[in-house]
Parts: sequence; structure tokens; C-alpha cells
Amino acid sequence: MDESTPIEITQSRVFQQQWERLLKALAAAGASTQSGALAQTPYTQAQTVRFMLRLLQGMVLTALEFDDALYPRLVRMFDPTCIHPNTNPDCVYFYARIDPEHTYRIHGRAGSARILEVQVMDGHFPAGPNHRSLGTLSSLRGDDRGAIEITLSADRQSGNWVRLEHGAAWIYVRQYYYDWEKEEPADLVIERVGASYPPPPISADELRARVDRIIGWVPTWYQHLASRATGYYDGPKDALAFFKSTAGMDELHYGKGSFDLAADDVMLLEFQPPECSYWGIQLMNDLWETLPFEAHQSSINGHQASIDSDGVFRAAIALKDPGVPNWLDPVGNAKGLICARVLRPRSPPKVSLRKVKLDALRQHVHPDTPLISPARRSELLRARMLAASRRFRE
Repeated sequence: MDESTPIEITQSRVFQQQWERLLKALAAAGASTQSGALAQTPYTQAQTVRFMLRLLQGMVLTALEFDDALYPRLVRMFDPTCIHPNTNPDCVYFYARIDPEHTYRIHGRAGSARILEVQVMDGHFPAGPNHRSLGTLSSLRGDDRGAIEITLSADRQSGNWVRLEHGAAWIYVRQYYYDWEKEEPADLVIERVGASYPPPPISADELRARVDRIIGWVPTWYQHLASRATGYYDGPKDALAFFKSTAGMDELHYGKGSFDLAADDVMLLEFQPPECSYWGIQLMNDLWETLPFEAHQSSINGHQASIDSDGVFRAAIALKDPGVPNWLDPVGNAKGLICARVLRPRSPPKVSLRKVKLDALRQHVHPDTPLISPARRSELLRARMLAASRRFRE
């Protein structure tokens, strides 16, 4: 005999309806993604379901599982198992919820990545375009023992201090790597000053509120990402168009472009690297999704790049290995997006694009360009895979 009370039955129906509303929102987002202009090639269409599941995974992580400013956790947002649109292969991203009414400590080992920084954001990560940077503490380094401590609060503190102004809601902790094989990952934790343990169990009302927020954000988040991807095709076809970010790293210049290749095409990308704190180039698919990068050279940064004797960086985007050091591998995507990041340059570089045929490539690259054999490429990619695995180890 069912002894459930009317209240229990009503509450059960509330959560059943919530699940139904989530599925309805995802179905609408899926239909929009799969019928959109960017998902019309067979290979891109094949990637759409994975793309939508990855986005949902990121939303669940940040807006459901770890959406607690009283007991925050530094959680890794993106990695080779949770690839997200426009994430940088050189970067390890951590996320934590915060509230300017409280004080927090981040502490542990600083590691040796080229860049370690804490950026304060408003809004919420999966709330589409509705978040922006409120400030960044960059160029962080450990002490003589490699230890580091960072305080986040509304009131000024000594040492490494990050100001939490009104509206501060979450933080990025970014580690930008240049030398993948040598730079060591940080080992950091965050805690709220004055917290007592154990944390209280999450309430049914709070669980419902978190899922309701995700349901509300699903349409805007997927639409926002689609519009960002479309913007890569709005610029010139023979160059990258640069702009400054409002939600990414402070003082970061993004370069946007696209490629469309036949099997025997090569797109040459050329520029003179500027004086800057960091630069990198990566390829993405038409969904603005970062490509597999650990065992594919789908990205190249300023440390990894082979610069010709005339000071020019020349890369070859090609479906087949063209046998040059700076091959940018689109990992099976004949069409896709090109993203450049340049941090704190005097001015962004002028990046040119032009297509040539694969069998004529040697006529268009520097005469000193070495030939990379398949065996040598395999060695280089194995080293890249091992370095990426070490960086993303638990």
C-alpha cells in the first residue's frame, strides 16, 4: 500500500516536471545547434551531440555540483575529457564560487607555469554573455620553497591580495604553460576563512534552484556560443581580425579567422611574433570547440614555435601532414576556426592567411624549413602527449 502523503506526491511531481523542462530546453538547444549554419558539413554534424553533452557537463560542474560560495572548491573546468568552446590548450583553468561578503584563502604550491593568475568575475559562467572580468592578480610566483598564499576579500590585505568588489561571484585560476615538458603544475586549494565543518547538506530547495538556473541558461548559453562561432567568419579571409577580450584574460588580444580546405590544400598562416607576455595559435571546429590537442598539434605557442631566420612564424594548416615543423592539424575538420591569443603586446601582430596546394608548399615556405618525417612527427607528438598528460594528471 502506498503511504505517501499528498505533500510528498506534490514534491515528487515538482522534480519530475523539472526534469521534463530540462529535457525540453536541451531538445530545443539541440535542434537549433544541429540545424544551424555552422553544423552543415557531415563531420561537424557528427560532432554536435558530443558538443551539446560537453556543454551540459560544464554547466553541471559549475552551476550544480560546485555552486557554493560558503564551501568553495577549486575544480578544474576543462581538460581533454571535458573540452569546451575556445579553451586554450596551453591553459589549465580552475573555477570556484565566491561571495564578497566573505574572505577566502588560496594556498599551496605555485608550480612553475609561465603565467599564474586569479581573475574575479561577475555573473555566472554558464549564463551566456552575462559575465565580465572585475579584476585580475597576475604574475603570481611562489616563495623560495614554492609555496604561495593568496587572500580574496573586500578589504585590503597584505601579501597577494585580490579585491572582491560588489557583484563578484566566481573566480578563474589560470595557469598558462609555454614549455609543456618542463613547467610544473600548481597544487592549490581554496577555503573560506572562518568556515566550520562539516558543511550542511544541500537542501531540496537549493537543489531545485540550481537546476532551474541551468534550465533558464540553456537557451542563452547555446545561442551565445553559436553567435561567437559565427563571428569568426565575419572578418577578412586573408587575415586574422584582432579584438580585446572583456571576459577572458585582462589585456589579452584575440585574433579570429577561419579555414576551408580541400584534401590537397594548405593554408599558410604567417606573422612576425610581437614582444608580449604570451602568444599562441589554435584551431577549432565550426562549433567553436577546441580540438583534441594532447596527441595532435592543433595548437602552437611561442615556445613551441619554429621561427624562421627572417623572424617570421610560418604555420601550415592542412588535413595531411605537410612535413613542416609548424603543422597545425585540424584533426579531420576541413572547415573550422582559427584563434590567436596575444597577451600584453605593444600592438597585436598582422597575421596573414593564404591558400596554396600541398604539392607546391615548398615553394612558399622559407628555404631553410626542415622536413619532418613521419617517424620524427610521431616522436614529437608522443612527447607532446606525455607532457599534456602530466599537466592534467589528478
